[in-house]
Amino acid sequence: MMARFHPKRLAASIFVIVGLTSMYKFIILRPPLDIQPTQKLLLDTIKTTSLALDNSVHLKHSFEPRQTNQTVTQHKQSAAVHVNKTETRNDRNFGLNPIKVHEDVHMDAIKVRFDSKTGLMSCPGLSKPQNIPNDTQVFQELRKGDRLIFGFGAYYDVRRNLIRITAIQDAHTANRPKFCQLWKESSNDVTVTKMRIERNQGGHGNRYNGAFLTCPLQEDGGVYSAVSITFEECERAQNIFSIQYPQIDDISDEPANDFNVCLEAPLNLNYSRYYELIEWIEMNRILGASHFTIYNHTSSNLVKTVLESYIKDGIVTLVQWPIPLRVHIWPQPKSYVEEIHYYGQTAMINDCLYRMRHSAKYLVFVDLDEFIIPKKTQTWIEFIKENDPKRRMGGYVFRNVFFRKEWDSGSAISNDQTVQKLKLVTLMKTKKETKIWPPYQRSKLIIDPLKIKEMGAHQIWGEKSGADLVVDPKDGLLHHYRNWENPSDLPGPVDETMLKYKDDLIDAVIKRYAKLGLNY
Repeated sequence: MMARFHPKRLAASIFVIVGLTSMYKFIILRPPLDIQPTQKLLLDTIKTTSLALDNSVHLKHSFEPRQTNQTVTQHKQSAAVHVNKTETRNDRNFGLNPIKVHEDVHMDAIKVRFDSKTGLMSCPGLSKPQNIPNDTQVFQELRKGDRLIFGFGAYYDVRRNLIRITAIQDAHTANRPKFCQLWKESSNDVTVTKMRIERNQGGHGNRYNGAFLTCPLQEDGGVYSAVSITFEECERAQNIFSIQYPQIDDISDEPANDFNVCLEAPLNLNYSRYYELIEWIEMNRILGASHFTIYNHTSSNLVKTVLESYIKDGIVTLVQWPIPLRVHIWPQPKSYVEEIHYYGQTAMINDCLYRMRHSAKYLVFVDLDEFIIPKKTQTWIEFIKENDPKRRMGGYVFRNVFFRKEWDSGSAISNDQTVQKLKLVTLMKTKKETKIWPPYQRSKLIIDPLKIKEMGAHQIWGEKSGADLVVDPKDGLLHHYRNWENPSDLPGPVDETMLKYKDDLIDAVIKRYAKLGLNY
């Protein structure tokens, strides 16, 4: 016998089946209509995540899709517990990373908050690192014992609205920090942003190289006084960097000084040639330098005394550069391997770029045996006014020519007793090589620092605006004084350009010797 169904009951059954199917599709197969993709990802994470802490402690999650802030509160049943690291979601597309809890964390002190609109995280209850050097002249290991990255100075980049940390990184590691914890002066509240690593150019194949660690800021985020770098959002940082802000009222303000000179390599190998240092400073002052930034790895006591004299006069800023790696030594054993090129030169150059970028209209990058010499004018500012009156260029590239110290002078000035006693190499050595090196090979530069993102030893690696002007050798050259100890090379032509500065240089050097109480 065929079964019979009451029409009303059949209709009700069909309605229930269709309704359940629709609900399944809506609830299971579709995200809530009000929830954005990022919020959906976080919702799925919270729904599926459950961490057992010593079989007794659990994370309890709550989520309100219409709220701006999503809060994950972590509770505890013991004072301090050990939690295994667990990754809970894919972060490649959304810029989010899993919340990871570490051993010996007090669970009731950690509160992780994610703001879907700003993309920022905060960790209320996480306290600022304590008993860590808060000095701008100390290399800090970002995580104790791993030697992956060492941070040095933190600077506010006005034009890009970010914090930029100059650093040294192991170029071969894939395990790198990911987050910036931003701290305000009067508060323990922390804002967390995603960090980016930008490797500096010119690593020379060594294990370590210079890098930038950058932390983006929100327009209305306020002023932060310090930053810590971490591998996970809310871990307890083992480093803290004081953020240096430009000492200006507005970025459009013109600096009072025209030229600040950055010594392009740190004083090293217990540097002791005080007479060379004095000549270098005084000659560059004649050319237009108003201030000098000098980095020190190791130097003699007499050199330190000379520097203190210039510091007292407001002419020199001295930055200690205690790089914690195997650097160049002399003599060098066969088994010795340098971990970084020339005392971390690229990192140091870029630290000077950001440390001093608002201190002068132009920065000049040269070594102690180098001088940028205009041929048709007396000073750098006269050269720029003549060759770039509208200041459109980002940098001026001066090609290199060697003046060989092992060759005879070729000029009568070398017989002057005062010049000899003061050891003024720029006046005594006037014979140069015939070769003028091509641009960007041993070249040195004068730059507009606000137009430059990254500097190298011989060229600009990253420009924000402007272009390079390669200077015609008839208008200016880099005079490079070096002893190649190769007697078979024949002397080149005589170039007496430096003699136009003779009287001013001798007078300035004698005055500095007298101020220091030095005999010559």
